[in-house]
Amino acid sequence: MKIGFVVPRQVYYEKAKAVMEEDYPQHKAEYLLYDNYTDSPDLLRDRQKTFDAVIFGGVAPMQYTGERLPQETIWSAIPKSSSALLRALMEAEQRGWNLARISFDSYSRDFLREVYEEIGCKTDADFEHFSTGILSHEASRNESGLEFHTRIFTEGKIDGCITVLYWVHKKLSEMRIPCILAYPPKNSIRQQVEFVMQLHAARNSLPENIAVCLISIDFPAEYSVALQSDYQFMVERTNILKQVYRFSEQLKGTVVELSPREFMILSTREVIEIATEKYQTWEIIDWMHNNSLQAMSIGVGCGSTVADARKNAGKAMMKSLKFKKNSAHVLADSEKITGPFFGKKESAAVRNFPVDPNVDEKLLKIADRSHLSVNTVQKIYYFVKCLQHGQFLPKELSEFLNLSRRSTDRILEKLEESGYAFVAGRRMNKSSGRPARIMQILFDGPYPTEDTEKNEEC
Repeated sequence: MKIGFVVPRQVYYEKAKAVMEEDYPQHKAEYLLYDNYTDSPDLLRDRQKTFDAVIFGGVAPMQYTGERLPQETIWSAIPKSSSALLRALMEAEQRGWNLARISFDSYSRDFLREVYEEIGCKTDADFEHFSTGILSHEASRNESGLEFHTRIFTEGKIDGCITVLYWVHKKLSEMRIPCILAYPPKNSIRQQVEFVMQLHAARNSLPENIAVCLISIDFPAEYSVALQSDYQFMVERTNILKQVYRFSEQLKGTVVELSPREFMILSTREVIEIATEKYQTWEIIDWMHNNSLQAMSIGVGCGSTVADARKNAGKAMMKSLKFKKNSAHVLADSEKITGPFFGKKESAAVRNFPVDPNVDEKLLKIADRSHLSVNTVQKIYYFVKCLQHGQFLPKELSEFLNLSRRSTDRILEKLEESGYAFVAGRRMNKSSGRPARIMQILFDGPYPTEDTEKNEEC
């Protein structure tokens, strides 16, 4: 078996090389190295079919590549782990850092709290303001992370930074800002090698059971209200469709588009069980949770014929549809349907949280903190999702919302005051006058500002 590693230079490469040489000498490995994960698509272009599997240095480079290249072989990614963060925290403590004064990127705030609890560290760490939360995998991710760490350090609020982004760590080091790279332990790499080996073996084995996976995208009632045209609908659907086809490739399956929002994937039971770790891990649901307002319902059915498998998948799908949120159900051996199953990153507390099916929780939070209507926040969300890099001029937003510049500026001012928007740069006008602001909005959590700090204190 030949495995390609698309990973950062130095530590990631050294770890992956050591694992392959020490534990899997019978397999071939090739290393495609980058400084910036946005180079991943170019490194892999026209080379996928030379590998039986490709392992990326993280979920972000895999998703970024998936949006730019069709998946032609098995893909997997080395996940963020508590072990990597614990090692980084131990190093921080050895350096004499106050564990309550560290900035983080790319980790969810709930994950950080859990890790701190695991080590029995009772601190007043301000994870709301000292963490970016989960960053999107767009091209501006590195720049956003770097700006966050740099600003909060120059304000004197932290002793140092912990990042999972190799490029950010490199730049912070060049700027002499104390930082630690949370690189994965060998065991995390070893687990991914084992995973792709199992999936490769299952793909080449004879199927004992046929499996059908039905997928339905539940567009909420307010979706049409938030859109100015069918263009945003097509952009959203196209992005989701890419993930469906990526998921199909992982299952070695065939996609049938039943309707604009319904899809069927034909695969085998063995492959689906391995790809989803016995139905416990669904990367496509993780992606939906972090990147879309829509709810994805999945039903998996198994049988000795395609007709039986599809019938069982339909029964499982009906269960998922009742949840009106991202979930999967499975009907395999008997009449008993198992589930619901969720994405790996979703905690039990989140799973049981009563969710309004029409409005996403994070947009409700933004609307509440910025004193804007939910409808306005939804419109801005769809506007930003249509952009390639997530950055825009106030004039462009004004035209999209069909509002005056003054009204749009007031909206942006409220988002800035609540920490959800910031000026990412400035663009010189062709004519004389003040440079135009380039804005960026963060939907996964506010940057700390004086106003947000006051609100938290209140």
